[in-house]
Amino acid sequence: GGTGGIAGAGGSGAIAGAGGTAGSAGSAGSAGSAGSAGSSGPNPIGYWPFEENTGTTVGDEAGTPPRDGSFAAGKISWTTGGKFGNALVFADDSAGLSMPGWWGASFPPVGTVSFWVKTDLQSMEDKHRNFFDRWEPAPARNHIFLRREGMDDGFPMLLKIGLQSDANSSSLVNGGHDLDNKVWRHVAVAWDSVAHTCAFYTSHGVSDGEYSSEPFGTKTGGSSWSPSGQEFVFGRSLVGTIDEVSLFDEALGFV
Repeated sequence: GGTGGIAGAGGSGAIAGAGGTAGSAGSAGSAGSAGSAGSSGPNPIGYWPFEENTGTTVGDEAGTPPRDGSFAAGKISWTTGGKFGNALVFADDSAGLSMPGWWGASFPPVGTVSFWVKTDLQSMEDKHRNFFDRWEPAPARNHIFLRREGMDDGFPMLLKIGLQSDANSSSLVNGGHDLDNKVWRHVAVAWDSVAHTCAFYTSHGVSDGEYSSEPFGTKTGGSSWSPSGQEFVFGRSLVGTIDEVSLFDEALGFV
């Protein structure tokens, strides 16, 4: 009888291995073993898609255990016109959407916050608008905040990250441009309190990405700084809509 066929090689990644070639007048070679599944992207430690469309609670679909969010009715309302399905509309000076399970020491020292936002400002020369947490005059706490600067302080109308350790010490990182009003934009804030860097990303224009980064070790408490006083709150003074909030415990390539 002929010589048996050669077994197929094992698959690579998610591709199964090819079967063996049959020998002449002999038995067919054995099939190659299937390859292991390919790796997936980073997994969030918190994910709030805002699909409830009722009530004052938003469910966490990624946390272990889940850490749901809540808001005060009246200044925050539901809409079916989100970026992906339903979303939350914020009125001026609302109480904000809070995920209290991620406040303080629970907040990761290295991580990324990601969300979609569509502002609805009546004037592009509007006051400061807090997207994530806020500048805090007192009491002092180490935290990150993201806001749109207003013209009242003489700044250009740009997105900025603040890394604050006390009332008079916050490092503002300029985002390079303002968000287009009434247009959905993706925003991600990334930080690493071990490497002492921060950055943020917004989808914008043809390139679909604008970055700004800065070391913060010398501006917000030196090597001991971490966001240990973080309040995980969105939209305290936002006029607009937020959708699809995610929290990661890694700095997703932006820093």
